Amino acid sequence: MVQWSDWFKAHSNQRAPERFALRFDRAMMSLDAALGLGVALESCTIAGRHMAEGKVKPILSLDKAVRIKAHFVVYPARHEKRAPVEAFLSWLHGEAAKGA
Repeated sequence: MVQWSDWFKAHSNQRAPERFALRFDRAMMSLDAALGLGVALESCTIAGRHMAEGKVKPILSLDKAVRIKAHFVVYPARHEKRAPVEAFLSWLHGEAAKGA
């Protein structure tokens, strides 16, 4: 969700490069590439296992993080009124409210 342009906007007076040599559409691909190629912009949640195993380490403190609240639940529109879907969404909203 967070792109380098978001990070630069939040923490630098410089602009992010217009183009990058490599781009990945999957978090794990960017982390695996960072093992041999350099730096990845990724969440601590997703990179947690790599960090716990000592494969990668944060190079910036948490005050340089870009905080977002964005999770998506997806399902076919035809299932919107199904009782199990409604029950799951109700439960999920309740759980999310506990964390707020």
